Amino acid sequence: MPPAASSLKGRGTAAAKPALALRLPPGAAESLAEFPNSTNEKLSGLFVNVQGSQDVVILCHGYASSRNGFRLPEIAKELASKRLCSLRFDFSGNGASGGVFDFASYQREVADLRAAVLYVRGTLNKNVAAILAVFDDVPLTISVAGRFDTKRGALIERESTDMEEACKKITISEVMTIHGTDDTTIPVEDAHSIAKCVRNHTLHLVNGADHNFTDSAHSEMMIKKITEFIQAGL
Repeated sequence: MPPAASSLKGRGTAAAKPALALRLPPGAAESLAEFPNSTNEKLSGLFVNVQGSQDVVILCHGYASSRNGFRLPEIAKELASKRLCSLRFDFSGNGASGGVFDFASYQREVADLRAAVLYVRGTLNKNVAAILAVFDDVPLTISVAGRFDTKRGALIERESTDMEEACKKITISEVMTIHGTDDTTIPVEDAHSIAKCVRNHTLHLVNGADHNFTDSAHSEMMIKKITEFIQAGL
């Protein structure tokens, strides 16, 4: 495990992976997107614009990862094939974004996500159709292998986050949780707990999938469920 958060400066533990040359469908193009967060740190992202589409899905990476981590580029490509724009960005202190990496930065991540929403609505003048993270204020929210029990394997700020209270405050978004039944990083019980607390919720379990949906069949199922959920909700 890396040293204390205060000693990690610059661009976090997750180095910015090179931009992947996505083979996007005709009418879609990817470009660099940069915008400030609430403390004026530069957040760096990649925006996939689909000609004629006003709907944007914001994709958020996991702990100590980056905009090109997990399956985010593949999700962006699939969304483009369904005529949906997407923005995937690095949280502050991660990847190519400015700031100092912090182990327990839930509140900072929420603020960064708010900055991304404002960037889409303001600078890009488009609609935020869905967010791949736990959030309210948008029509659709998707949690992939998300944590509910913050006292398990977490640090101070994360331990102090009451996920039950946070989930019960979600009143606008329709939420879908996707979780692998063989996830040993965040047990599938967390997905069931989220489902119990969110009023308008759909739970989809991928049988045999691990935390990162490493198996291609599992990742394909996960991406398929995400795009179907978004298309049905628009």
